Amino acid sequence: MFEDGGEVLAALIPAIGAGVGGLFGRRLRHQRLRRRMREGRTELSARSPDGWGPSLSRSWRTYLATPRLGELVLRRRFRRDGAGHAVAVLAVDPQTRRPRPREWWRMQAARSRVLTVRTPEGRLELAVPEYQVDWLRDRLAGHAG
Repeated sequence: MFEDGGEVLAALIPAIGAGVGGLFGRRLRHQRLRRRMREGRTELSARSPDGWGPSLSRSWRTYLATPRLGELVLRRRFRRDGAGHAVAVLAVDPQTRRPRPREWWRMQAARSRVLTVRTPEGRLELAVPEYQVDWLRDRLAGHAG
């Protein structure tokens, strides 16, 4: 009887650990994102649907971003040289969209909104957590009004 219980317990331990770790991991991730927002940076997923430039892909990639008025500096995570790609921002579309189901697993945050940014080279789509959309729009385009 104990051996059967041990096998069941051995099968349940990874599932329990993943559930608890997922809850704490999500909380730690949100704390890190909020700290970076206070520092004027964020983690986001970005892609260029028009496919311009060798450094920005048509597929979703994760970046550390520094948004400023009229400029967005994108740095790939885990790059040793720390080089960033500065993108001039001409306009930020007022509307956002929900990610398509095929895009969910490629994005940084589960509850993301996709914000479209107009640049001299074309369009750039940025996937950010829902609570960061207004913050990012204000940082890039300033207050509308």
